[in-house]
Amino acid sequence: MHTYRRLIALAFSQRGLLLALISLFLTSVCVGQDTRSRRQRRARRNANIVKVILPAPRTSSSLSLEELLASQGPLQMPASTPLDVGEIGQLAWAAQGVHVEQRRVNGGNDPSAGMQLLFVTAEGIFRYAPRDHSLEQLTPVDFRAPLVLASQGRPGQSVGCGVLITRSTALRGARQNNRAKRLLNMRVGQLGQVIKLQAAALGLVTLDAADFDSHGFRLKARLPKEMEPLHVLLVGYRSDQAAGERVPSSEIILTGADETVTITTRGKAVLLIASSGFRDEELFDTGRVLNAAGIDTVVAAARVGVARGMLGGVVQATVAFSKLDVEAYDAIVLIGGSGAGELARNDRVASIVKDALSKEKIVAAIDVATGILARVDAVKGIRVTGYPSEQKRLTEAGAIYTGLSVESDGAIVTASGPAASLRFGQAIADAVLSR
Repeated sequence: MHTYRRLIALAFSQRGLLLALISLFLTSVCVGQDTRSRRQRRARRNANIVKVILPAPRTSSSLSLEELLASQGPLQMPASTPLDVGEIGQLAWAAQGVHVEQRRVNGGNDPSAGMQLLFVTAEGIFRYAPRDHSLEQLTPVDFRAPLVLASQGRPGQSVGCGVLITRSTALRGARQNNRAKRLLNMRVGQLGQVIKLQAAALGLVTLDAADFDSHGFRLKARLPKEMEPLHVLLVGYRSDQAAGERVPSSEIILTGADETVTITTRGKAVLLIASSGFRDEELFDTGRVLNAAGIDTVVAAARVGVARGMLGGVVQATVAFSKLDVEAYDAIVLIGGSGAGELARNDRVASIVKDALSKEKIVAAIDVATGILARVDAVKGIRVTGYPSEQKRLTEAGAIYTGLSVESDGAIVTASGPAASLRFGQAIADAVLSR
């Protein structure tokens, strides 16, 4: 009898253990699937985020502070002409970009922690990311007219751009005592004034919101619930200002920095891309190095407008190939990527490269775009590099292919691919500044 009882108890214990193991297995499978599904949802959300890499900010101006103050003039409603990505980027950098390191050091002691800038543009609402000087799209809908209605009570009117200074309500908590509120209000006022001064330097006018219906606008624009608008500015050009009256890029001032850093512009380069499919690092990293060296850059494409890179980066092409004046630039830079095939087939691009060489301009190419130099017979006897797929094409055109990361021979600068982007930019800068 005792033997049977032990056998029955053992059977039930083994059964219990088996059931526990099965339960544990099923739980781990469900948890794993849930984790994977969350990762997949997060990856899909990230893949759908439109991110605009802004042009490098300018840090010099020919305008004095007194001239900026005098230029603000009487209050007026800005025109509806959309601002370009460079103007928006300059406003964002002036207000927040120069304080990234300061906020990191101050941490929780900063009453403006959690404060964000939103830009209401013709392409949608964007959140500024000061860490990498970029814009992240929250919605693709144009809410400029609803913003004017919510802030000025004027139906049917629009502006160039709206700027919302916001803060996350989740970060208020116990720290929002009277002193913290005063400091926060002072910070909001400071940001507003910096934006106004920067706008004046860009030839823009600004108008503060009279009585902003933050709840109504937040619901209409479907902004996150925790995003609390603290102040709204409407920015744009004067209604009587012609499109050609915009302030030149050389007359841009950066305000809000603790010290003034002056970079003398010593050249101008144009970066040629396809309408889509450019390699992100080759465009953005090269452009940053050139800007840091005091060389202005513009992006040209087959068509003016937004172009998306292979890795999801977005850039505003401001010059069309058909309108590009080679004489206005010191360097022509061909950017690689999957879209480089479109550049190679474009007769206007070939004409631009030939014209630049005949005028003794710097001509540079990276990655698969180096093959374009072979097409226009520009590499005979020249030391070049490029993506390995272009070696045969380049050598058949008479080039001396070295396979190095970067080569600079006379007016020709070439690079092997994305990993060489920074060195590529430096080689172009050295070539431009040495002339």
